[in-house]
Formats: sequence, structure tokens, C-alpha cells
Amino acid sequence: MDNVRERYLRWLCGLVGLHNRRGLSYWILARKLFQTPYVVRIGSDRDREYDGCNLRYIFSHECCPGTPDRITNMLEGPCSVLEMLVAFSMRIDDWLNGGDEKERQRWFFQMLRNLKLVEYNDGACSSMDGRDFAEHVEMKLDIWMEGRYRWNGEGGIFPLRMADQDQRKVDLWYQLQGYLRENYRLVGEDLE
Repeated sequence: MDNVRERYLRWLCGLVGLHNRRGLSYWILARKLFQTPYVVRIGSDRDREYDGCNLRYIFSHECCPGTPDRITNMLEGPCSVLEMLVAFSMRIDDWLNGGDEKERQRWFFQMLRNLKLVEYNDGACSSMDGRDFAEHVEMKLDIWMEGRYRWNGEGGIFPLRMADQDQRKVDLWYQLQGYLRENYRLVGEDLE
């Protein structure tokens, strides 16, 4: 990986605490997620892709003043799964909490947990055959991005216990709404 891409990857990891989450690091998983293009299945999920790519612009302005356009051009390419998940965790946190770093990290790791990827910390990955690790992660990402998860969202980033519609046909923002209703008490809700 060239220097700019490496700096960008480290910056992304820093945004969500992948370098030190409860004493564990996730560099190996982060690289895999960074190398995997995010695939948009439902049209309105293009917003997730746009947010992910927009992180390049933010990085170039924050970390490389004076040359942001050149840096952004060096990072061209499809949105990665890592960029999408980082940007989505930021979007969720901004919407719910107004920008709290710990909450952003919590949301990022909640999505990894729901995808059953949180177990792939560096220690666990080091003890696996590299090919097995890659195959396991690719399989889980393919199930999610190709919409081959269960109708209630299990295998995706926002599984529900009691889905009222097929979550494979619902965009991620509305999947999040269902997940919040099912798992959190929201301000203004009457929970009699």
C-alpha cells in the first residue's frame, strides 16, 4: 500500500478505534475491509456509498492541507466496506448523539458484531490460516452485500427479532430505524 493509502487507512481505523478496542487491535480485518469494495444493492443505499467516499475528502483536508485535491485523487476508486461502515457509524452517531467518539465506535463495532466479524481481532487472525480468514470474511460480506441474509436481517448489519417486512428489500437507513425501535427506547416513545 502506498504511503497516502496507508495513512488514510490508519486515519479510518483511528476514527472507530480499530487500533485498540478493549486491548485488541483489528488491523488485519481493517485491511481486508479496506480492500473489499462496498456493493450497493438498493438504490437509496448509494447515500452510504457517497458518505464513505466523502471520508477521502475529509481526510485530505484534515491531514494534508495545501494538497487536498491531489490527495483525494490518489484515493480514487470504489467505496470500500471499511469506508462505508466508518461513515455510517459517524452518520448514526451524529444523528443520535451529535458526534460522540465513543458512540461512533460503539456503532461501528455493533455492525461488526451483527456481521459476526468482531471475533476477527489480530490475535485470532494470526492463529488462523490467512486464506481461511479471508474466505470467512469474504463469505460473510458477500452474504450481507448480496442480500442473501435472512428475511429478518440476520446476517446483515441490523438484524431484527420481530421484523414486519423482508429486511433484504429495505435500505440500510430504514433497517437502522427498525433496529433502533427494537433495541432502544427512543425519546418521545410511549412504551406502555
